[in-house]
Amino acid sequence: GLFTYLCLFSIEIGLVVSMLFAIIVMQKTPLTPFRQILLTLLLIKIIWEGVIHFSLGGGGFGSYITAMAMNSIILVMLCVKIDERFIKSFAHVAFVIFFLDLAFNISNIATGVDLLGREGAQLRPDDVLARLGGLANHPFQSVNISLIALFAAIHLNNFKLASLAVVALAINGTLRAPLAVALVILLLITILFLKRVKWQFSPLAILCVAFTFAALVFAVTVYSASMTDIVNGNVLRVFAWTNAIKNIASEPLLGVHTFTGGQITVVNTDTILDHGIAESAILGHWLRFGFLSPLLGVFLMIAISLRTSRVYLNDPSIGTSISSAAMAAFVLSDAFFGSFYGSVIPMSAYCVFCLSALDQRATYAQQLRGRPRQPLVDRQTA
Repeated sequence: GLFTYLCLFSIEIGLVVSMLFAIIVMQKTPLTPFRQILLTLLLIKIIWEGVIHFSLGGGGFGSYITAMAMNSIILVMLCVKIDERFIKSFAHVAFVIFFLDLAFNISNIATGVDLLGREGAQLRPDDVLARLGGLANHPFQSVNISLIALFAAIHLNNFKLASLAVVALAINGTLRAPLAVALVILLLITILFLKRVKWQFSPLAILCVAFTFAALVFAVTVYSASMTDIVNGNVLRVFAWTNAIKNIASEPLLGVHTFTGGQITVVNTDTILDHGIAESAILGHWLRFGFLSPLLGVFLMIAISLRTSRVYLNDPSIGTSISSAAMAAFVLSDAFFGSFYGSVIPMSAYCVFCLSALDQRATYAQQLRGRPRQPLVDRQTA
């Protein structure tokens, strides 16, 4: 967890160190048929994106590592064992980083600068609250840190910390924060309801909720952008979606590779056109790597969501947490409009909480196979 959070300051160093730690220190896990399928699809995705990047997209090894960070984290975490002790340790690190991030945001609200003297709060024309950057001085990173703490608190059944994480999201002015809270609450209610009714197609119903929420976000954003004359966040977001879709339509197979690189300091129509900002991870991957990248990415997330949901709904005796099923569906929906999917630290947490359910299911199956078969009728009674 500590090594992963180094990515807040240097994605290359944090990613390499955390992966090396996982490979060298963590115990390897047996590759079940399901894990083998996921690894095969992920390797195809990595090879495809690597060929596209180096043959059409340019850039050196550092930029390739940045682009492949999410794939690398999932690849490594699929091969190591994630037990409850590891999850609790990761959660405790997440809580420490969350409290630091919250302290930075509170300082920004109270004094106008954070604990390092940075003026990170941003207020756009349509914002009600200032966008707080937290520890990394970026609103999206601050929101993701609070979301990780929220899922960790849910996993540990810590209502107070979960409530505090919701408050931290509520005071952040970026629209992604309340959307994330609404989606998490909706998924939790849906999963608990489906667990009670014990419907055969409950995992598919959870997927439908995730996709429907993403579709509603698109529809409401487009509608709100059409009802204003101010160039606000929603207007820029719709412009980015439209621009990305137009470019994808021109090169749907291999993507578009004429955008300029470099750091983005402010988002406006010019930077969207120059840098190819898509405001959607799925659209962005399609724009950069062609059709196969988002197709495999969505398929992997669907497979993990179905498995984690099925484990929680059908195998209550192994003690899986609702956080795994909720987080898997959340990331699938967020990939279309949010900032959680594709970032190194959030995807590391995704692997910790969601892939652990695969280990629990495998352990449960091994326990069942190891038990002696019980006769249908007790011979002595007969």
